[in-house]
Amino acid sequence: GTDSDAVYLIVGAKDGFLYALDANTAQPNGVLLWRVDLGLDISKSSPLIGPDGTIYIVEDTTTDRLHAVHWNGTRRWTQTLGAGTGASSPVLFDTTVDKVIVGSANKLYAFDAATGVAVTGWPLTVGAAGTVNTSPAVSGNDLWALNSTGKLYWVDLAAGTPLVTLQVTAVGAIGDGVAPAVQNDPYTGDDIVVFTAGTRFYRTRWDRDGFVMIGPLSIWPFAQTLGTSSPVIDDNGWSYVL
Repeated sequence: GTDSDAVYLIVGAKDGFLYALDANTAQPNGVLLWRVDLGLDISKSSPLIGPDGTIYIVEDTTTDRLHAVHWNGTRRWTQTLGAGTGASSPVLFDTTVDKVIVGSANKLYAFDAATGVAVTGWPLTVGAAGTVNTSPAVSGNDLWALNSTGKLYWVDLAAGTPLVTLQVTAVGAIGDGVAPAVQNDPYTGDDIVVFTAGTRFYRTRWDRDGFVMIGPLSIWPFAQTLGTSSPVIDDNGWSYVL
């Protein structure tokens, strides 16, 4: 985030404090601009900075909480989520009103980004088992989310309707905060979705008009764990993963 005087580096810590450091300083340890105590561990969730500078981050408690903090370090609003999983980083969906979306327990939650008021029809239940300990990814009006059992879900954000799209046999765990990567193919209009689970890397293609897998689903086994890493896709369609 920025203002006229500083470039902000935002860090959430296990002690529950959200820190803002001046990234432009020449001092080796940075300059602390402010910190705010949000409660318990907020280190499992990556901070999200909205277009107006508001910072959104999840607190890991027995019941997760989503915090919104103004760019100057003052609290904006807090919402209680589900049973403590605390590992889904929030994402923004920009329509006529910005919405912030986050996973907790086996649900996806959506709130008005400015007021914290829950969006009508949400939360959405994501499967009968497992937790949304992963971070969702947004592409246009489409939201993709993994749960801990190895299922990939698509949500039509215009209609708010969840659809189970794909289930894989996960070889090992899907780590906290892992997100799928989505790219719209400019030639076909299809969505390319890649994700990791355990020691497997998955890639598939979806028809955006009908939202059916036109694949084939490609699966690459690796000797070591991939499921704690979020893949990325470059402009040429190449996928990268740790």
